[in-house]
Amino acid sequence: MRAVPWVCGLLASLSIACSSFAGTVYDSGGFEPQRFSPGALTGQDGGLWMDSGSGASAVVQTTTVASGTQAVQVNRNDGDMRFFPILPTTPAVQRFVFINWDMNVSRTNLNNVVFGPFFGIEAYTPATTILGAAGVDATTGDLLYEAPKTGILTETGTKVPFGKFNHYELVIDNSAKNFSIYFNNKLIKKTSGFVDPGSTGFSDADISALAADLEPPTEKGTAFFDNYSVTTSNTGPGGRTIPLPPAVWPGLMTLGLGMLLVRLRQVRRA
Repeated sequence: MRAVPWVCGLLASLSIACSSFAGTVYDSGGFEPQRFSPGALTGQDGGLWMDSGSGASAVVQTTTVASGTQAVQVNRNDGDMRFFPILPTTPAVQRFVFINWDMNVSRTNLNNVVFGPFFGIEAYTPATTILGAAGVDATTGDLLYEAPKTGILTETGTKVPFGKFNHYELVIDNSAKNFSIYFNNKLIKKTSGFVDPGSTGFSDADISALAADLEPPTEKGTAFFDNYSVTTSNTGPGGRTIPLPPAVWPGLMTLGLGMLLVRLRQVRRA
């Protein structure tokens, strides 16, 4: 009979292991040497970092950092632009994709500019549809997200202090087909869907500098990014485990019963 608790413990361990398995999709390592050096971000980290669009720049610099010695400075000058690492293969994502970064947004104070620019992260699929997006309006300080179905930049009701680093997390839920936004480890917004309905998979998370309102006048601004990383897991935000799918349990029970029989034979021989 002493073997029964042992098997129950085995099954519980298997459940936890399967539900909490996690993997790193990409970790910038804080944009630190030796992978990064001062200068244009595009082409760094072995050529992984790319850009799209025009009108903005991203440079690795040593003056304004969240930690370590280097961070990325993004300047929006006269157009939208995105910066992202190209991964060798499409990542095998699990239920959740966690995109973490520290960001310091400088306040924009320009004549006739009421909103923008937007600095933040957009998560894309291999089909270039948008899963979710979160960032800050450099004029108003509003924490924004791209609304499901429309993509319109929408206020969360949270204001972000300018001129200091804050921690952000964008969580993509591939099962519920929605995304959540955390600000300094506090849940701020959970949406009812992806930005582009029907989106599947994950390919990249872009550092984005975008207009938050119609132009002109041009929305110019500056933000700093540090400690950018992307991970994937079947464990939910805050360490909550997701129950295993029902189809998995018969296999686990068969394995557990088989090991129980082996254990009972060992006990009888002893």
